[in-house]
Amino acid sequence: MELTPQLDAHFSNELPLLDPIPFYPALGNHEVRVFGFAPIGNEQAEKAFRARFLGTPRTPVTSSIEDKVVYSVDVPGGVHFIALDNVSQAGFGPAQLEWLSHDLERAGADAKVRYVVIGMHKPLAHNGVSTHGMDSDGPQAVADSDAALALFVEHHVSLVLASHVHEFAHFNQAGIDSYITGGLGAPLDRSGEDHAFHHFLQLDVGDDAIHVTVVRFDGKSSFGEEGPE
Repeated sequence: MELTPQLDAHFSNELPLLDPIPFYPALGNHEVRVFGFAPIGNEQAEKAFRARFLGTPRTPVTSSIEDKVVYSVDVPGGVHFIALDNVSQAGFGPAQLEWLSHDLERAGADAKVRYVVIGMHKPLAHNGVSTHGMDSDGPQAVADSDAALALFVEHHVSLVLASHVHEFAHFNQAGIDSYITGGLGAPLDRSGEDHAFHHFLQLDVGDDAIHVTVVRFDGKSSFGEEGPE
């Protein structure tokens, strides 16, 4: 949501504009690195992020892994939302994958859960759209990505949402409806009206499925082209 961690305090002051919508963030590389790439100490950056955004009336969750931003929450409509961290280390790491497996099992056993939605910053490897995700973080990250995808398939995950790549993309990965939604306001990575436009996604929970609407708004790509209305 911000270019660099030092701006998170500014963003937290803007959160009341969301009222009464709750806020359930997933950790991104810009939350733990200056401008997304210069390290400042992941442990301290994540601690500050948790203190600022988690465990509040607006976001009444705490991380399920002590030194990460990893959690799950049940929201209206029978949706079980899982926020994963694939930016503070290469991949997810064994502790997070173990927690994910148990959480998906619990969600599958809960009769009130109708849909499982995954939110994470970097797209999974081998997605067929962009390698600027977990593919670029080395063999361990790719192996973790494959392991997570296998869990998503096994436990019938409904929807995967990722960002990091500054564009829009909708695709199917291993039978799971998936989106890259990296166009909220940052400079866009590519040209063309199919991918390079600023937007957000609106999710409406129906009896048969989660219906996703792409809401476009004006902006400029890094190529200087006007984004489509």
